[in-house]
Amino acid sequence: GKDDELARLQRLQPSPGQTSFTRQQVPLGLGHAVWCARELVGDEPFALLLPDMIMQSEKSCMKEMVELYAETGNNIVAVQECDP
Repeated sequence: GKDDELARLQRLQPSPGQTSFTRQQVPLGLGHAVWCARELVGDEPFALLLPDMIMQSEKSCMKEMVELYAETGNNIVAVQECDP
């Protein structure tokens, strides 16, 4: 049920210091949100997570993306098919 799902999500929370956040003070779009994080990110690879969609799979979607980036060095985008 919902309690089991909550417990599962809580186990996935990163340890303190593993993630960084920045705020977009004015809603000017996704590109602007990425721009707001430019000094935090610098020239390092980064992940942009949109919290309105949780992807569930056998293997963590983010883990797959990190592995693919390490293998290719290319930009990676994950999508999930959903019912219309």
